[in-house]
Amino acid sequence: EVLYTMKGVSDGDVTLAVDYIEVPVLLAFEAPATATGLMIGAYAGPALAFKVNESIDGRFGSVDGDAFKSTDVGVALGATVGAGPFAVDARYTLGLTDAVEDVNVRNNVFTIGAVYR
Repeated sequence: EVLYTMKGVSDGDVTLAVDYIEVPVLLAFEAPATATGLMIGAYAGPALAFKVNESIDGRFGSVDGDAFKSTDVGVALGATVGAGPFAVDARYTLGLTDAVEDVNVRNNVFTIGAVYR
């Protein structure tokens, strides 16, 4: 996959936002639940992300920042349930490296998506 992902944090005073092109390489398994006609699947694998944009918004205005590292490494775990061409996907991406140099901050993301195949 190739995904455009937007990650960040806000504490009320300051908002940090960073956008990535993320490339997860996933090993997937799907099995039909024959009695219901559903397809159930699970997947896992590494996810490498490349920073494309970053901004910092606060009380004193907005700036284009350079606080986040240019790459982010994580591992994605997820499940899919669907019928016919439609499915619902839930994924958790666990950050394995610090997103900011010399600061213990990692990108951990939970995503729910709709799929049409």
